[in-house]
Amino acid sequence: MLAHRGLVQDSRNNLQLRGLVVLLISKAAGPSSVNASCQNYDMVSGIYSCQRSLAEITELIHTALLVHRGIVNLSELQSSDGPLKDMHFGNKIAILSGDFLLANACNGLALLQNTKPERTSSSLEQIAIPPTNKPGLTHLAALKRLPSKSQARSFLQNSCELVVVELLASALRDLVQGVYHENSISAKEDSITNDIGISTWKEQTFLSHGALLAKSCQAAMELAKHDAEVQDMAFQYGKHMAMSHKINSDLQPFIKEKTSDSTTFNLNSAPVVLHQEILGRDLWIKQIGEAQEKGRLDYAKLREAIKAGKGVTSAIDLCRYHGNKALAALESFPPSEARSALENIVFAVTRFS
Repeated sequence: MLAHRGLVQDSRNNLQLRGLVVLLISKAAGPSSVNASCQNYDMVSGIYSCQRSLAEITELIHTALLVHRGIVNLSELQSSDGPLKDMHFGNKIAILSGDFLLANACNGLALLQNTKPERTSSSLEQIAIPPTNKPGLTHLAALKRLPSKSQARSFLQNSCELVVVELLASALRDLVQGVYHENSISAKEDSITNDIGISTWKEQTFLSHGALLAKSCQAAMELAKHDAEVQDMAFQYGKHMAMSHKINSDLQPFIKEKTSDSTTFNLNSAPVVLHQEILGRDLWIKQIGEAQEKGRLDYAKLREAIKAGKGVTSAIDLCRYHGNKALAALESFPPSEARSALENIVFAVTRFS
């Protein structure tokens, strides 16, 4: 597991942001003050053991996605990229490594959810319908057969974990759908001039980058049995923080002081999409044509054209908009060091010099 983790992080860049956010929002929310049905977990430093497991699962899923994203399109390789057989072998390792991490994440979910739907249904019947209609069974005897407090709490805990499994499963489905859509667009011949619009970009980006963190934050609240309002605020923080983080990442090729002329950037990134939308499709296609040299796109020339427009400043504004939405969601949580840390994460991705 340590070897696979080393594939996506080094001593200078720690990419385990999502697991950290899940832990921080769990600590910021604390235990539910009105519902103690799921509080028989061990708690350390204000975080339940099940919430720690959830953070690990979230990070495993994200790491698996990063590894799978590293798969190389062999048809686009050039002779300077190295031997084809080495790249082919690297692709196989990336696929197997990503699948291994996803398998561990699914195993973690299975361990987290320690009941079966049939058992849950049976437990529900025992709690809701005491068997008082049996011949010769007195009301007092029926009361004696009612589940104990520990049995009722176990049932509610299992129901809580089923909801968490469904949330993480839907997040994984969203990830696959989002990445598949990204790959299908990049595979098209007209992907350079494809006009998706910022609203469509937001929908696609939420699926591929925001759904996992948003639903993991919500699941952490569900494990502590917080009400729907707190769960929604956690979801909103995860969603908008992830969107802000993605836009900040998209902006880096356009705001870094030292950027190599050979540095490429995603033509479906937020600044480029906003630039297209503001400029208009016809002028954008014209700029693409002017940046073509010998059949290849000159990214340095196109970058300067985009920086001269309003796409970059609009992307910065959009990043700050999502950051402010994330901060607004945190206002429903009590002041604490954990909440301050979550706020600082937002400040870090929305501060531009």
